[in-house]
Amino acid sequence: MILVTGVGGQLGRLIFDGLVATGAEVTAGSRAPESLTVPARRVDFDDPSSLVGGFDGVRTLVLVSAGFGEDDVVMARHRAAIEAAGRSGVAHVIYTSLFGGGDHLSLATAHRYTEHLLSTAQFGYTILRNGLYAELFALEVMRAATQGVVASAWGEGRVRPVARADLAAAAVVVADEVERAARRGVPSRHRNRSYDLGGVEPVGAVEIAIMVAGATGREIERRDVSLADVRAELAELGLPAYQVGHVLSIVSGIRAGHLDNDTSDLADLIGRAPFSVEHALLDAAGVPA
Repeated sequence: MILVTGVGGQLGRLIFDGLVATGAEVTAGSRAPESLTVPARRVDFDDPSSLVGGFDGVRTLVLVSAGFGEDDVVMARHRAAIEAAGRSGVAHVIYTSLFGGGDHLSLATAHRYTEHLLSTAQFGYTILRNGLYAELFALEVMRAATQGVVASAWGEGRVRPVARADLAAAAVVVADEVERAARRGVPSRHRNRSYDLGGVEPVGAVEIAIMVAGATGREIERRDVSLADVRAELAELGLPAYQVGHVLSIVSGIRAGHLDNDTSDLADLIGRAPFSVEHALLDAAGVPA
């Protein structure tokens, strides 16, 4: 059986639904299983006592990163899940991590910590190093569409966003193949492998202005702003302090040219071309193409 954590979130639910479509025996793990309309068990990373029973009978665990929290909280959650997986007899853990080009980001710390824990565990693992979600950049696209302005601190830097649906498709391929191999009693090609699933097309402030102009038919102004301006705007949105830090890390990483990494296993893994960056960004922002 496959268990997918984080089904209350977008990525977890996309993975769960994709596995259902393959005919896999799959259940959801959630801190509030009663809120879901699918087969689910209570799996609460903040309550380790819920994990051993929650993972009972699970052969393949899709561990969707529990990233909403300070690093110490996230690392404790992931350690509890991995230790419980070992005690429960889970044979293989698939973890949604951060793409290799993201090592400069503050987001990377908890992910690399978790990857190390998996590399020393007694079960098989696959690490899916996901690129940055297109949704992270929806604000820039929505502002351009509604106000006619791309106000960006990216400078001339570019990033390669990924559609969440493509990342979910990669996880479905891996989990389904791992589970099928286990049922046949043969090794999986994904055992103890890491895949870099960064985006395949770069986009910067200029490209956002061009794509929004094409979609809306209006002229789009490009305006450079400072990181201090971004910080002030994020504070006005009422985001937790750790989220403000992570977003600023991404923006400064783009500006420094660290996030335009063209290495990606995504197309090979899902067996098709990923969604275009234009489709991913406009869809994430709710702007009709």
